Amino acid sequence: MKLSLPGTYKLVSLDASIDGGAWNSLYGPSPRGYAVITSTRFMAVLTSKDRKPGRAPEERVALFDSLCAYTGKYRIEEDKLITTVDVSWNEVWTGTDQSRTWSLEANRLTLVTDPAPNPFNTSQTAVFRVIWERAE
Repeated sequence: MKLSLPGTYKLVSLDASIDGGAWNSLYGPSPRGYAVITSTRFMAVLTSKDRKPGRAPEERVALFDSLCAYTGKYRIEEDKLITTVDVSWNEVWTGTDQSRTWSLEANRLTLVTDPAPNPFNTSQTAVFRVIWERAE
């Protein structure tokens, strides 16, 4: 049976490897989020589980730091899923190509970023791994 990429996926985990170190969970053991992949568009929203409404400025910053969301048309080039971002929670991504190495095994989709400066500490290199499970 040939596996098809388009579908709706529920977030299983979001991990980071800093400077080639071990994988560490960013959003804890029960992150929340979905990716919706059509035949032409990729859309994802990821959050940590224990978010609370933010009222004070520092609480609002914490909400921003526990969120990732973007959408755009995508293309496949060998083992790369490349999204041309047209809307993003982080305007630095808007208008850029975001490339992920992807694999689909049974109902699990794994996306892994290329090494890049860590957005939380640019003196470090980070690789992010997101694992999704088909929800439909």
